[in-house]
Amino acid sequence: MKQEKNVMPYSPDWPKQFESIEKQIRPALKESFVAIHHVGSTSVPDLAAKPIIDIIAEVKHLSFDHAPLLKLNFAYRGGFGLPFRKSFTYRSNDLNVNLHVFEHDDPEVELNLMLRDHLRKDTADREAYEQLKYRLASDEECDKKNGSLYRKYTLDKHPFLEDILKKLGFDRQRLVLCAHYADWNGARAMRLKYCPLESKEISNDTQHTHLVFYKATTVIGYVHVEFKSREKTKIHTLVIDHPYQNLGYEKELKRLIEKWLKIKLKGESDA
Repeated sequence: MKQEKNVMPYSPDWPKQFESIEKQIRPALKESFVAIHHVGSTSVPDLAAKPIIDIIAEVKHLSFDHAPLLKLNFAYRGGFGLPFRKSFTYRSNDLNVNLHVFEHDDPEVELNLMLRDHLRKDTADREAYEQLKYRLASDEECDKKNGSLYRKYTLDKHPFLEDILKKLGFDRQRLVLCAHYADWNGARAMRLKYCPLESKEISNDTQHTHLVFYKATTVIGYVHVEFKSREKTKIHTLVIDHPYQNLGYEKELKRLIEKWLKIKLKGESDA
């Protein structure tokens, strides 16, 4: 099969590259370090991938000192769509790394490990995913973002991966900034249902942030936050869908929003 837009056959060098950079990341995180994982397609033997090593590092708290990572020539990218993530990239002629730092036991960690472990074991899904990746990468518009945080190539893989998570029974609750089609569709549906007088056209900008709250792969909550100034915010909407009300989800959503706002207003998150 021909290579398309940097999607290439699996290379046994990828786990070696992970092991090499992992030895530098561990000491850089110092006492905050909990665990480190090779994730994404380069972590799955026999799966074609773009040659970028995705790594998840688990830490005790997101307020860790990331200056040592910068000294290793990692560039800080902010949360990149996830409120409780710190993202870093490393680029050189020989090695490309995306480092995703989460607090220990963040649901995003479990999600990524479940997908990785499943694709390592399930030949049929692995081959189907590889075919999808080549097909999407052959699209001339695969690198376009069209106003999203993510490229079309990444967005269009989402339904396939979501189906796997459903099959595996992933059931964690997650708070995310609207970025994927599913996020925006869920947010608009919630606004139409619970805030019919508000504008249907929504987007994230420097003042307004729209987030959705997932249970497994279902959007069950929606939040609209306005940042009036560096110190002042206003929550315009915080709602849990009716079938999930009075089950403790609203309390959890409020807790996560409060946690995120504290981190953001301290300048520790760019999500």
